[in-house]
Amino acid sequence: MKNIIKGFGIVLALVASSAYAVPTLFFDGEISFRGGLLNIDSVLTATQDVAPAPELVGSSFDFTALLTGVDTSSSFLTIGNFGTTGGTDLSVTDGNSIELLTGNFESLQMKGGNGSGSGLVKGVINSTGGTLEDMFGIGNLIAFEFNLSTTFSAEMFDSLFTGDIDGRVIGEEKIDVPEPTPLALLALGLMLVGFIKHSRANQSI
Repeated sequence: MKNIIKGFGIVLALVASSAYAVPTLFFDGEISFRGGLLNIDSVLTATQDVAPAPELVGSSFDFTALLTGVDTSSSFLTIGNFGTTGGTDLSVTDGNSIELLTGNFESLQMKGGNGSGSGLVKGVINSTGGTLEDMFGIGNLIAFEFNLSTTFSAEMFDSLFTGDIDGRVIGEEKIDVPEPTPLALLALGLMLVGFIKHSRANQSI
C-alpha cells in the first residue's frame, strides 16, 4: 500500500510540474555614435519563450540612448554612461508592422578594455508599450553584446564611431504551467487502476 501511495504521489508531481519561461528577443545589426547619441539599427534574429512568435523577416529593433558621462577612473577600462533621450528610446517591430515593444532607458552602460575592438553594454529599461509589454515588464535588465570595429579609449566618445552589434533583450522570468502530458495522464490512470484492484483484494480477504 505504501508503495502505491508513494508512486501515486510521484505521478501527481509529474502532472503538476511547472517550467520557468524567460522571454527573450535576439537581435543583430549595426551601431553608431554621433553627437552624443548611441544608435542601434538592427533586426530580430530569434525569440525564446515568446508566444505567438513574431514574424522575423522584415522586423526592426532600434534604440537611441543619450551619453551622460564617461568614466575614465580605470587605466584599463573605458565606461560610457547613457540615459534616456526623453522620448521613446527603444522600438521593436515585427515583419508584419506589429509594435512588439517600446520603452525608455533607466540606465545604460557601455564598457570595454582600452585598445580593444569589442565590449559590452548592459542596461535597464522601463517598458512602455507594445504587444509584449507584459512579458518584459518594467525595469527589466537588457543586455547588449558588442562586437565593435572601433577601439575603446577615453577619447572614443569625442568623435563618430561605428560597429556591429549582436545581443538580446531579456524579459521577466515567469512560471509556465504546461498542460498534463498524455504520458503522465496514462501513468496516473494506471496507478488509479492498481490502487482500486489492491483495495478490492484486501476487502475480499
